[in-house]
Amino acid sequence: GNSRVVELGAGTGQVTDELVAMGISSEHFVAIEYDASLCKELLKKHPKDVNLLNIDAADMLEYLPKEFVGQTDYVISTLPLIPLGREKCRKIIDTIFKVLKPGGVFVQVTLSPLKPKYVDELKLSSAKLFISWVNIPPMHVWRLSRNEAKENLSLIHICRCRRIERCRSRWSPYH
Repeated sequence: GNSRVVELGAGTGQVTDELVAMGISSEHFVAIEYDASLCKELLKKHPKDVNLLNIDAADMLEYLPKEFVGQTDYVISTLPLIPLGREKCRKIIDTIFKVLKPGGVFVQVTLSPLKPKYVDELKLSSAKLFISWVNIPPMHVWRLSRNEAKENLSLIHICRCRRIERCRSRWSPYH
């Protein structure tokens, strides 16, 4: 597809695999992963399918291709934001909304059934899209926004894939 997508916390590529399978081209897709060893593993699986940045998500504005800044359709995050601390969490979320175009979609995957703690503090709107009961503990997929704009959710089903549902090694119950 032609949607621009940024994936945060790419890990070993569970979400990446599904985005590539959906036909998201490398020119429209950037995955961000902080852990260098996980980046190497992901590049072995997808040497040409993805633009992979081995950076801290808080610094993505400095490294993303300029056409992604303010023009991204979807940011899909599996980052455990709360353990990163209040200031880093705030910086990452502020950066996500600078990357998204107006009406763009921010999807956060958590293991907690409760609305993420930072939602109210940062005056975000939240909607739980679905719960995946295949994973133990179940995964909760949230759409977070700074406005009530109608958003195109056509890519949201990528979070329903079994590969994502089974992956829990990188997700903390404290996001």
